[in-house]
Amino acid sequence: MHTILVAFMFSFSVTASAAETDSKPNAETLINSAIADIDSHHALMTRVSIPAGFKLPRHYHPSEEFLYVIEGSSVLQIDGQPDITLSAGMAAKIPAEAVHTAVTTDKAAEVIIFRVQPNGQPVRIPVKETGHD
Repeated sequence: MHTILVAFMFSFSVTASAAETDSKPNAETLINSAIADIDSHHALMTRVSIPAGFKLPRHYHPSEEFLYVIEGSSVLQIDGQPDITLSAGMAAKIPAEAVHTAVTTDKAAEVIIFRVQPNGQPVRIPVKETGHD
């Protein structure tokens, strides 16, 4: 069985469908901690709630990302990969620096995200859209 390569990372600059403009994603930091004997990285765990009808901006992360879907579903879009639908109970991983986005449809999504984050680097790096897809 091959690993599904996906990630959910939320941003306050998400785009919403007209029906969902009053809803906003929410992120709750669960752990942001140093790692014993590893001075270059820290552990970061976040619970992310994304309302139905949102598309997160394309972005990437400097480190691998691991996620578990608590409830709901989303369509994951990773550059160069086919779209993948993730639903409650599914876990996944995305490689470092892979450009991706997530789109919720008629169901919101609740996700736990974990990464070992390099100190001093941004958690999420947005990708500038060129208008050519």
